[in-house]
Amino acid sequence: MAVYEPDSSATAVILCKLTDISYKWGIESFRLVSEYKVKIKVLKPEGTSYADVIIPYYELPNNAMKENIIGLDASAYNLENGKIVRTKMKKDVVFKERVGESRMNLKFSIPQVKAGTLTEYEYRIESDFFFSIDSWKAQSDSPTLYTEYDIIIPEYFKFNTDMRGTESLETKSESTSLSLSIGGQFFQCTGSHMNFR
Repeated sequence: MAVYEPDSSATAVILCKLTDISYKWGIESFRLVSEYKVKIKVLKPEGTSYADVIIPYYELPNNAMKENIIGLDASAYNLENGKIVRTKMKKDVVFKERVGESRMNLKFSIPQVKAGTLTEYEYRIESDFFFSIDSWKAQSDSPTLYTEYDIIIPEYFKFNTDMRGTESLETKSESTSLSLSIGGQFFQCTGSHMNFR
């Protein structure tokens, strides 16, 4: 893909954005686990800015409550002499920055990105703030071809769902059975499984 036909001015296209939210039991309470996977096709030199990624997260003073970013992995794919060449991001281009008393940013740059590059990255956030689920947007400044948000909430929590926008999403909601490991023992409970795409 050299150009996105429905919007020829697009500098990049988000090919796929997957978000998977679930709960697990931590040491003393629940933890919220958010997994993200993103694939972006850079179409123009201006689209290389998508290689610079900022992930905001919380870290309260004295480690009272915090979020951990785990399993960060990113790569760039370029076509060179008819062959696909993968360039993995090295850990030395990943930085943490404090932007407030309790706010942090994790910043990284995917290497070797230019017009025509396919980038992908994934990471997981494990959060002590199990009572707060971040808002989610299906679309962004650049066109998004496929997006999916999948969440499983144990029966102990109730959240309101507020959907806004002119385009409707395909949604699914069902009851599901969950198995939680607490102190080495497994406990069964029910939960709500919702999927938006």
